[in-house]
Amino acid sequence: MATQAEQKYKSAADDFIFADSDNISAFPEQTVDNLMHVIIALGAELWTVRRRMMTLEKVLEKAGVSADDVEKYLPGAEEKAAWAQERDIFIKRTFGALERRGGANMKQMDTSKDL
Repeated sequence: MATQAEQKYKSAADDFIFADSDNISAFPEQTVDNLMHVIIALGAELWTVRRRMMTLEKVLEKAGVSADDVEKYLPGAEEKAAWAQERDIFIKRTFGALERRGGANMKQMDTSKDL
């Protein structure tokens, strides 16, 4: 069952790329595909946050809340725990591709040369 944070995210946006399989590769090495996925995910996340931040800044400004008020805010223990859960979901969503293992086209790294 999805956590409350995951459900909240799903209502705001969906995964930015749909693929039938994690083994599909656009580049000769799966590692490059995984890094491209991370770059695109970070770009999508960054723009989403920036757009929301601009909206919130305008709403807060109209409500009389200053940027200084925002900077001085300190979250409580419950908020910190919720934020940690959100952070973990963000990490999985953006960097999760780095956990993928390549299919037949994945070249094995020869690390013996590094010694």
